[in-house]
Amino acid sequence: MTENLWDATDFPVLRAAVEICNEGRGSAAVGAIITRTGFDQETVMASLRRLDTEQPPFFSRMEKMFGGGVSHVFEPTGHAQRTIQAWPRAEDKLEELIKTLSAIAERENDPEKAGRLARVRDYLAAGGRDLAINVISGLITGD
Repeated sequence: MTENLWDATDFPVLRAAVEICNEGRGSAAVGAIITRTGFDQETVMASLRRLDTEQPPFFSRMEKMFGGGVSHVFEPTGHAQRTIQAWPRAEDKLEELIKTLSAIAERENDPEKAGRLARVRDYLAAGGRDLAINVISGLITGD
């Protein structure tokens, strides 16, 4: 059976690199990633090489060394931030909005208002889902 590299090494390396960058450095040295994860250098290098192939990319840039190694990663992208859940995902925010609309509709004493809230909720949960995700994504990313 093939080892699940994502859970075993790649996700912890990504999380460590993004956290280090987010601590104000803007970049993460491989040595710091090794220290944070507890993995050896070979494991971290292999993971960073795999992460470097991701599209959209996880980092704005990886500083590579002669021989194919990586010395630093720079500026995690929104994709990286959302992957480690440092930034909200539009889908999660939509689910939160739908739950909130349900709760408000249930508490509403006016049947007409409750019905309108329920219809908006139902629209967002079904046919309007893609539109709502695009709008929420724009709010999150500023696009």
